[in-house]
Amino acid sequence: MAPRSWDVYKSDPALTGARVEVGGVEHWPRGAVRAFQDSRPGGFRDTGRPAPAHR
Repeated sequence: MAPRSWDVYKSDPALTGARVEVGGVEHWPRGAVRAFQDSRPGGFRDTGRPAPAHR
């Protein structure tokens, strides 16, 4: 996800209630973010971390 997209998404009411602030830094529980992504239209698939490139 592009950082600019997250700036827009994090203001959505579906996520604002899940926000936690620790030491002045915003955090969102993984489950809340995944539920938000699942509710969005489109073909988002969480495929995890990309495999390392082999030389």
